[in-house]
Amino acid sequence: PHQMSGRSGAVLVAATLFLQAGLGSLAATAAAPTATSLIAGYHFPTAILNARQELTETVKATLSASKDFFVGASAGGLASFMVFPIDLAKTRMQDQIVIAGQTPKYTNTFQTLAKVARSEGFRGLYSGVFPVVIGTAPSSALQLGCNNQAKAWFARNINVDITGLPLHFEVLSGAVAGMCQGA
Repeated sequence: PHQMSGRSGAVLVAATLFLQAGLGSLAATAAAPTATSLIAGYHFPTAILNARQELTETVKATLSASKDFFVGASAGGLASFMVFPIDLAKTRMQDQIVIAGQTPKYTNTFQTLAKVARSEGFRGLYSGVFPVVIGTAPSSALQLGCNNQAKAWFARNINVDITGLPLHFEVLSGAVAGMCQGA
């Protein structure tokens, strides 16, 4: 129904291919029968719709991966923030100098938290939390993002839905995530 002239259609297809996969895609697809027929002036709207659908799927996959990394960073940062007072108490108890025959300033976690809150206020419990959150977020982003991407890759390669991935592939995905996080 919608026909274009060979020249304007070829420009549109070339532009779509370039936007989708870069300059290398133009050279790589020029020899393919579909690209040859497109450049010869055949049915361009179908090719454009197919290229648009492929581009949309690529964008969706990229957004999905970005979402995984963002969720991982947020979860890791929030977890670090929530447990920071306990780490602060542990550090204070470990760093104190204990003199023989004297009662230590900090004796247990709850007593340490109470003393810090009384002497430094609630903000004292979170003194120094920002660098910890900033340091934890990228690591957590990599772990969750790599885990989900590995699961998707395994599911795609064994032709199953990601929810039906066998246990050993789930474990392997976790191992990949651990390697990404630790690297």
